[in-house]
Amino acid sequence: MAANEQQVKRYQFASSIDLSAAFSVLDIEYLTVTESRAITIYIRSVLNIETVEGDLENARILDVEVLDRSSRVGSDDPNDLVETMVAQISDVVGVDFREIS
Repeated sequence: MAANEQQVKRYQFASSIDLSAAFSVLDIEYLTVTESRAITIYIRSVLNIETVEGDLENARILDVEVLDRSSRVGSDDPNDLVETMVAQISDVVGVDFREIS
């Protein structure tokens, strides 16, 4: 992966969400690093998720970064992968989100 692909995207949810529960419902494998950080495996790619406001079980603002992207993922743009995952989380928890950076 090229260095310019390692961009952090920040998202804000309309209200607090439980990321751990959303990962479980979506069958996304994850490792809790700290109470505010998780490493996930999503569509054969590794993503870093850090909460800026709240923790993994009560998150409102989060940063998402693609650490390693599978070449088998359809799009060449890692941001598409992030946006797809965040949209799925939004659907599962029933809370709207917006990108803020």
